[in-house]
Amino acid sequence: MEIVHELLSVNSENVFRFVANVDLFRKYCDPKMRYNTVFSSPFRKDNHPSFVIYEKGFFVDFASGERGNGITFVMMLFNINYNQALLKIIYDFELSESFNCFNTIHVPNKVAEFENPRDNLSLAGGSDIQVKRRAFNEADLTYWKKYNIEEQDLNFAKIIAISHYFINGKMFIAEKLAYAFIENKDNVVTVKVYQPLSKFIKWINNNGGSVWELWSQLPDKGDHAFITSSRKDALAVMKVTGIPATALQAESTKPKEQVMREFLSRFKKVYLFYDNDYDKEKNWGQIAARKIKDTYPAVRNIFIPSEHKSKDFSDLIDNYGSDFAKSVLRSVIKTQAN
Repeated sequence: MEIVHELLSVNSENVFRFVANVDLFRKYCDPKMRYNTVFSSPFRKDNHPSFVIYEKGFFVDFASGERGNGITFVMMLFNINYNQALLKIIYDFELSESFNCFNTIHVPNKVAEFENPRDNLSLAGGSDIQVKRRAFNEADLTYWKKYNIEEQDLNFAKIIAISHYFINGKMFIAEKLAYAFIENKDNVVTVKVYQPLSKFIKWINNNGGSVWELWSQLPDKGDHAFITSSRKDALAVMKVTGIPATALQAESTKPKEQVMREFLSRFKKVYLFYDNDYDKEKNWGQIAARKIKDTYPAVRNIFIPSEHKSKDFSDLIDNYGSDFAKSVLRSVIKTQAN
């Protein structure tokens, strides 16, 4: 006696009995695609990579606000409707013998390319970022305390805790530890979102390269000042030494000449305190530092010795404490600054 198996209806519940969302992304994406890594959107021209596929099985386009699971991804990638996407998945995964496929479709094969990977999300000049503030809690203060930074220091540096962020009006829930760095340049307020423990997106930034971190907190003049690799480092340096500090948006950022000249004229000695990427094949922090030093010889380049296995001042404090970090900084100023 022949056993006749009842064919399944074509719906997402039945499709997901055979394939998972992650299977769909693997099938229709470039093999070089990496989960949890920002790259250019496969749906449009995207010069500022803002698209992420998460290993949990969904995608987010931070520039457009679009998000969805694997079926939504197939719909958008091939510009087909929901039922056509289900049928395509069934045929591409060779599942048609299990389904009541009442019609067939032919959709040319296509692969979502993986290009311009980034480990942070830069929306400079392209998107509006807004945030919803929340009160600092114990977890926040414990995190910052590792770097000898307390709540009053965060308030001084205009660092706030956030529960949500909005990109072009689209709302996203922030991670447990999430902060916004607020800057005001020429009466234009910009925001950098920082999620330090994120496995997905650590930075979301719409600052232009002309925005200096903590610039508005600098005194008019002084004997000494630091340029560090980040706002966190600048704040840590100020807290330990009492010396003003600032930072560019990234070590690779080239400062405007007139701004750099102004900065050098306001302070008698300026220390460039970039990362020592001692454990990388290329020491990108010091490569960037040398470029600035070559252009502006008056800058005194310093860095943390590799023996301490701390790429920046924040790491040094976290690894050894603020007293030791202060002694190391004093030493390198005496021995390295030139």
